[in-house]
Amino acid sequence: MSIRMQATRGLPRGTGFSAGGAGSQRWTEVRLPHLAMSLCIKKPSSGDHAAHGIAADLGIAFADSEDSTGVDGSCLGAQMLQVLKAHGASLQADSGGLTPVFYAAMCGNTCCLKHLLALEGPKVFAQRDKFGRSALYWAAANNQKEATEWILAHCAGEIGVDDTNFGGQTVLAKAAWCDLPEIAEVLLKFRADPSKVDEQGRNALHKASWGPDGGRNGVKMVGGREAGGSPKCVQLFLEGWMPCIHVRDAFGATPVQVASSSGAADSLEILLASADGRREATRALASTAFRGQRVCLNQLLAALADPYSCQSWGHSALDHAVAGERDGAVEELIGHLVRDGSCKELDDMMRSAVGCACRMRCSRVLGKLLASFQVDAADDFLGLCVATAFENLGPQKSWPPFQMPLPPLPPLPMWGGARGALEPRKVENLDPDLDLTELHECLRLLLSAGATVTEPTLTLALRHGLVQEPDLLEDLVLACRVPLDWPLVAAVESQDGQAARCLLSARADPSAHGGLALASAAAEGHVCLLQALASALPSPSQLECSAVFPSPRPWPLDSLDSLDTDGQTVPLILVAARFGQAECITLLSEDVRERDDGELWIQKAAEQATLAGHPDIAHWLVGKTHENLPTCQAAKVLSFEVERRTSSFEVAHRAPSLPPLNTFSAIAEASKQQDLASCSHALDASSISFVGTTTEASDAVRRLRSDLQRGAAGGAVIGVDLECYHEVVCTVQVSWQSCGVARHCIFDALLLHDDMNQILEGLFTDAGVVKVFHSPHNDLRWLRSNFGLRVCNIFDTATAYQLHRNTVNSVSLKDVCQEILGRTLEKQYQKADWRLRPLPTDMLLYASTDAWVLVPLFVRFCELMSADELLGIWTSCCEMLQSVEQKDLPHIRISLSHHEADGENPLLQVSQRPTQSDVSLMEMPRILFREMAYLMGDTWLLKPFSQLQSLVCLQIPYTRPIPWAKNKKFLAAWESGRTGYPFIDACMRQLARVGWMHHLARHAVACFLTRGDLWLSWEQGRDVFDKLLIDADWSLNNMNWLGLSGAAPWSPPFFRVYHPVPKMDSSLNVQDPEGKFIREFVPELRKMPSKYIYAPWTAPKEVQQSAGCVVGKDYPKPIVDHDTASKANLERFKKALAAARSTPTKKGPTTGSAQKRKASGSSASGKRCKFG
Repeated sequence: MSIRMQATRGLPRGTGFSAGGAGSQRWTEVRLPHLAMSLCIKKPSSGDHAAHGIAADLGIAFADSEDSTGVDGSCLGAQMLQVLKAHGASLQADSGGLTPVFYAAMCGNTCCLKHLLALEGPKVFAQRDKFGRSALYWAAANNQKEATEWILAHCAGEIGVDDTNFGGQTVLAKAAWCDLPEIAEVLLKFRADPSKVDEQGRNALHKASWGPDGGRNGVKMVGGREAGGSPKCVQLFLEGWMPCIHVRDAFGATPVQVASSSGAADSLEILLASADGRREATRALASTAFRGQRVCLNQLLAALADPYSCQSWGHSALDHAVAGERDGAVEELIGHLVRDGSCKELDDMMRSAVGCACRMRCSRVLGKLLASFQVDAADDFLGLCVATAFENLGPQKSWPPFQMPLPPLPPLPMWGGARGALEPRKVENLDPDLDLTELHECLRLLLSAGATVTEPTLTLALRHGLVQEPDLLEDLVLACRVPLDWPLVAAVESQDGQAARCLLSARADPSAHGGLALASAAAEGHVCLLQALASALPSPSQLECSAVFPSPRPWPLDSLDSLDTDGQTVPLILVAARFGQAECITLLSEDVRERDDGELWIQKAAEQATLAGHPDIAHWLVGKTHENLPTCQAAKVLSFEVERRTSSFEVAHRAPSLPPLNTFSAIAEASKQQDLASCSHALDASSISFVGTTTEASDAVRRLRSDLQRGAAGGAVIGVDLECYHEVVCTVQVSWQSCGVARHCIFDALLLHDDMNQILEGLFTDAGVVKVFHSPHNDLRWLRSNFGLRVCNIFDTATAYQLHRNTVNSVSLKDVCQEILGRTLEKQYQKADWRLRPLPTDMLLYASTDAWVLVPLFVRFCELMSADELLGIWTSCCEMLQSVEQKDLPHIRISLSHHEADGENPLLQVSQRPTQSDVSLMEMPRILFREMAYLMGDTWLLKPFSQLQSLVCLQIPYTRPIPWAKNKKFLAAWESGRTGYPFIDACMRQLARVGWMHHLARHAVACFLTRGDLWLSWEQGRDVFDKLLIDADWSLNNMNWLGLSGAAPWSPPFFRVYHPVPKMDSSLNVQDPEGKFIREFVPELRKMPSKYIYAPWTAPKEVQQSAGCVVGKDYPKPIVDHDTASKANLERFKKALAAARSTPTKKGPTTGSAQKRKASGSSASGKRCKFG
């Protein structure tokens, strides 16, 4: 007869059982022989005995001593084991390394132990579990006194009384830890040695002294219950083993220190009763204060511990109480010290404690200290608060509980004067959400106590923006009795207008230190600060700065000291020009114009702008001089503020309908016959119209439409381009051809901002005109957010080039022109300031050229590409327009303004929150998308999404049969974040760790898995997301994965692929050049230089080695080459689409019923959270 000799039992999540006492481990498997050895467990007299937990976990009842003995005198467990052995049962260890002898010892079944000894011999008691614990260890740890004595009496040859586990802990030390004095007495009777130490250097007295507050999480746990010290064991060990009291463990702690730090007051009382214990009291004082054990602290002080001692890392117990932020311990120590009277040692100790409280920024403790201490004028406690504001301090949990993580305080002062306070500080770990409340409260307490404010302290505080409350700032300025010139420089550099005004009112000198404050404001473009500083000067002629700056910070004006000047100062306009600050130039130009050599300085300012790479500023300045116009009147910068309001066009105009395909095809065909004006040479400035009024703009659009109608036989085509400042459109360029001549119109979008919708709406929504853009994702978004303009019938030259060259990489307009037209575009004004007025001629030509080349590019692509290829581009552009319509865009409304001297910078502000009236319109596309997903999920729940043929209500086929590959290795690498592409790996590891990732990150990893690189089925990615996402929703998950794979009509163009090494300006919007996101989730690359963080395989070998991450060893190589894989996948997709077109589409089912989801148990109408 065959019998399965193993039984598994699901154990409850109760107290558990183990050698560590009941409850410290969880076991899920108990074999029959092991269970048999547990059957004779007897009910203990104590209610907290470990046997109760063991019986509950095993699901057995306590044995009745009268019924447990068989005819032959053997117990029930022995009888059961005999039967099992007769049927071939094994006595080998289970998954936890436990044999039946461990269960017998744990349950205290001496009858079973006798049977095992007779059956297997003494060697069975020499067995150990996976932690090196013997049967004796298990019996003692579970308080089985009879079993412990029996093992020691009968198996001494196999197990010694000082038997240890793999950590070196003896059975006696374990009994002391578990507070089992009866077991300890038994072990001592058999001559156990309390002085033996484990690998941490701790003996049995250390373990017995361990109190209730000594656990890793603050509470000591034994057998699943809270426990404390063992005073009875302490008394036992001290009776014959007094030298144990002086033994220090690996952390330097004696048993006295252990007891006092962990709150074992009863054990400490016994230890301090001896002279040897009292000799250890002083050393234990610091750690006891750090842990805030008030009772133990008083016990130590009563035992004559010296509170003035600095044996612990050079600090007193009071310092450690402050470091632990233990109010009670601080009060106890101060009260004890004050009772002793005043002395120099007390003053020094209090001064050190106040410094520690300042560094910890603990106002609660600082207030208690200042109530008993008079601050001296020589103490720079305010400086200490400010200088350590970037340190991540606070009460720390320490393990073991008597370790003191308090480093030495730095000497004061910490810098070499106020100039040193301006030096860049390493604040990489500064929390951007740093709470300054405690710092401000500490500063107030110190000011109330008469602390001195030094110039370096105030400079450092303002340099890093640490003082944000006006009343506190005013108090600090008033308390500073030294010049305020360096703090003024710091306020300017931190763009703190409020602080600058406060300092100027206190008579800070803007011209001090070579006019560094003025130069900083001009260099950084702080117009309002510059105005405030200038108004504080006695004379406008002082708007100068030194040619050689005294700042200790890096200052990129090295070329100024080589200027051909007779003096040591230069006008501030040179600084503003050097840094490309047009608004400051406008502000300073009036002062320069009034000088006798004003024209010379204008020329030199233009030279500085050229040297610094600001040709727009240089040509703007030179243009003004050559035209002999008044500098301050002809030159201006159209500054603006963004207003948070909703314009009427948001609800007044509907999106334009899609143009008919035959209209586009007719224009494309006609364009092939068009005689274009030559685009091989530079444009003529006379052909450019710059319009800034509504009348001029209306006339320009009327003239443009007339020209297009006149040349309609050649196709109505215009080139469109924008120039922006941040998110605000500054100019809109439109180019077209009239009678073989190129025409160009530049609309001043700043002056015409409120009228641009009315001016251009008719043109941009005219389906009979093809609007040619280059990579217009941002242009379409800006036209809509700035003016509410929608565009139809567009042609994208970037998409055309990608399809023509069979590439998925992004391409610039410059490269397309060079290859298709053979013309080189100059891009020196790509980052120019387009708020300048009047725009220099070179900038007008630059803007018009970018728009004009789009027209010949369109004609050329019409000649090079087939009708089917042009159809693909047209379809892609229509999808692009629809995707822009579905986006939630900020509503940017500007009002032109002049700088006012009110201290507030006219910084650009973009409203990100729409008004309530817009929410329904903005959310409608998402709601419709969601409802379509639920409709499909509820209708076809009988079939997987991948097998659905069409959308019933519209008869639109939406599952393209793509022959995805199968590769378990690729799938595992993608799921575990080991693809070799750090950005993809960081996203997947974030998903595994927190159950969420950003929707653009979801797009990137989905594209990488499917059509982009790995060519694996979207269903495999869907299953991973369904398993890991906390916002997983079956219908939406399927819908989005199907779309992102390219296999649905709502998919993005399949040839648009996200690059796994994203650029900072890509559509993924990865604004993380330092790679902080990657360093967080891919720790192997934490030390990799930022230059290589997104592509570590490109780093030289020595760089990889110095970063501690060699690609291929510490971090995987890329599993595929993106360029090669993406091109191959593009061809695969094309073939799949061609095959799908030749196969007739079947209609989907017209009825269906919602059923329960097959595996995961989630319904199709579960949590409604959008995936992308």
